[in-house]
Amino acid sequence: HGVALLQSLSFVQGQLGHVDGQLESLTSAKDILARLGCSESLHGADLQTSLALVEWRRGDLRQAEVHFSVAREIRGKANDLQTEEGAELLTHYGSVKAQLKDVDGAFAAFQAAQDVHVRLGTLESEKGASLLTKIAFLKEQGGDLAAAFGYLKIATDIRKHHGLLETSEGD
Repeated sequence: HGVALLQSLSFVQGQLGHVDGQLESLTSAKDILARLGCSESLHGADLQTSLALVEWRRGDLRQAEVHFSVAREIRGKANDLQTEEGAELLTHYGSVKAQLKDVDGAFAAFQAAQDVHVRLGTLESEKGASLLTKIAFLKEQGGDLAAAFGYLKIATDIRKHHGLLETSEGD
């Protein structure tokens, strides 16, 4: 119950913009899980993901990358990457890799997320379209404009099909 309480506290702190307090609460929760021997559980993976998101928000991309990597490893060992949560984790991980200019790492993570979405039949969704847009930008940066166009065309078609094209966000 203490871990859940700390996670709830962290959520509220995040809503209030208290990022340092949010990080402190999540770190305390992670320490409790470690003492209980539960760090390698899916709960531990979720906590690592939460830590990664806070570090990303704080601008510490390296630390975010570490937490996402640990979460990915835990989910992989538990055969839980082939889920919507796994696809979302891989997408976030790829985004951090892209911001760190690790294009190969970003593409590998995005490709793994795309594979999960295809297996689950969720590629034709808002999250799928967003992922395809991220892949397109990587392709564009790498000079593969034809591939970038193809990914953007698919993302646009998905958004049109689901009535999601008229949003203010670019992805």
